[in-house]
Amino acid sequence: MSYFLYLLNYYFFFVRAYYYLKTGDTAKSREDILQAIKMEDSKYFIYNMAGDIFSFSKDCTNAVIYWNQAIDRGGNSTVINQKIKNCN
Repeated sequence: MSYFLYLLNYYFFFVRAYYYLKTGDTAKSREDILQAIKMEDSKYFIYNMAGDIFSFSKDCTNAVIYWNQAIDRGGNSTVINQKIKNCN
């Protein structure tokens, strides 16, 4: 598979997860973001989005897990730590 098609595959699931999150369908959003993680587990922004999705679903335990993984992969710790702090 070419590198372009590889990027297109995981990015497709990432964008679709964002779309489903914005339309309020958190179950489909969660499925797609977890599929994107399976395809590309080194990108911090995917884990950050996963944390946002779980937070939106009021599942702070999983949200914090994914946000911490985003920090481990190079995400902005100041912004993510604020999200962790605000998660109820």
